[in-house]
Amino acid sequence: MLPWPSLKQAASALASRYRPWYNACMERELPREIRLYSRSGCHLCEQAVEHLEHIAALVALHVTEINILDDPKLYERYKHSIPVIEIADGPTLNAPIDEQELRQALGAA
Repeated sequence: MLPWPSLKQAASALASRYRPWYNACMERELPREIRLYSRSGCHLCEQAVEHLEHIAALVALHVTEINILDDPKLYERYKHSIPVIEIADGPTLNAPIDEQELRQALGAA
C-alpha cells in the first residue's frame, strides 16, 4: 500500500522530489561539436589545437580531430587550407585560425 491516497498525489510527490535534479541537468551546457581537419607535422594545426584547449576552459567543447591524410578525398579538399574548424550549427574557419575569431564564433569572447 502506497503512503499517498491517490496515484495523482504519488506522481506529484515524485515530481517534486526529482525536479531540482531535472532542472540542474537542463541548465547544464551541452558541449559544442567541433570538427578539426588537420594533419601531422602542421604547425598551424598545432596552434589551432592550442586555441581550442584555451577556449575549452571557458566553453564546453567536443572536438573530433580528423587527419586528412587518412582519406584521399579529404586530402584533396583541404590540403591547402588546413587547419579547418567546422563548428556544428556555426561557421567554418580556415587557416590561419585566429583565437579571438574562434572565441567569437563559439560565443566565448
